[in-house]
Amino acid sequence: MPAARSSIRFSSPASALVVSATYEDLLRKVRAVLFTGRQRIEDAWLMMFHDIGRLIHISR
Repeated sequence: MPAARSSIRFSSPASALVVSATYEDLLRKVRAVLFTGRQRIEDAWLMMFHDIGRLIHISR
């Protein structure tokens, strides 16, 4: 069985967080985090199907 891939990166500690000056700035930062998170989920989903397909191909 191949080794598990891990690309999980945790956020920096609370002491390193920067407070947003305006609502628009906060909204932009939140949307950026959401976009990045969704992209990581999509990448993991794609790799899962790639690995499943590879396993099916090898087992024939």
